[in-house]
Amino acid sequence: MSSMEQISRTSIQAKAFEFALMELIYSKRDSFQPLWSVDSWVKFLIWLTLNCGLSGDKESLELFAQAMGSPLTSRMRKIFFERALEDLSVHVMADPAEAQVLIMPITIDKEIDDNDIVQALQTIGLSEKVSLSSAAWERHDSIVSIPWNVKRCLEILPSKKIFQIGIRSGTKSEFLEMNNTKRLIKHTYGENAKYLEEALKNFKGKPIYLTFDLDWFDPSVMPGTGTPEPGGYFWGDFAAIIDVIKSHNLIGADVVELSPKLDNSGISSILAAKVIRSLIMLLDK
Repeated sequence: MSSMEQISRTSIQAKAFEFALMELIYSKRDSFQPLWSVDSWVKFLIWLTLNCGLSGDKESLELFAQAMGSPLTSRMRKIFFERALEDLSVHVMADPAEAQVLIMPITIDKEIDDNDIVQALQTIGLSEKVSLSSAAWERHDSIVSIPWNVKRCLEILPSKKIFQIGIRSGTKSEFLEMNNTKRLIKHTYGENAKYLEEALKNFKGKPIYLTFDLDWFDPSVMPGTGTPEPGGYFWGDFAAIIDVIKSHNLIGADVVELSPKLDNSGISSILAAKVIRSLIMLLDK
């Protein structure tokens, strides 16, 4: 057998193997619960490892991962967390390791409307894991990015505890769920953060992480955000929250939703800088 024939045979075998593997993922990916979670991906890899004659221990899993290689594993994961809905002409990519779910048209000339997106999310079981409010979505030409909702964080947080303050936009079911789980904390304009203080009283000394969306502020003082929401808060309200948190063990924080190009005055960037400065001072205490 010539070297050319051997190369050709090896190439065909490799392509046949990859094709069969991808078809296996397509047929089995909905069998591993809960869908759209890291757990489902891990369960699939363990199942695949066991069916290759290996045990499910850590050493065998590492051996399997090394044998598959990073490029092939990445392609497998991409297919595992994507769906194509031909009837809606919608392609969904929803890897839980990413910050957002991406929605894009299958055909270039197709423009996706909001109803198609909601229907697609409901069809594939994502409607409870992402924000269904189009106000939280971002459009980048033909691609729509949708943030995961807070309930996904609850799936991976050891404490299973999250508090939210000042939420002013969402669906009826989202607000009902937040109230029923006592996750939504009240705050009265211009007053101290007594409700937050009460909610955190049992967490003294425990690690706390703060994620701060700048659209929490009123658009009159924070116009530079992609999701402005009337009826927001002001610096005094933020200071009241900081006054409560400073007596706790804040271990990290992030600040998001600043879009300077939407604010020619520059006041949004100044306010964002003050927020970040306050949080850095808390972390450095």
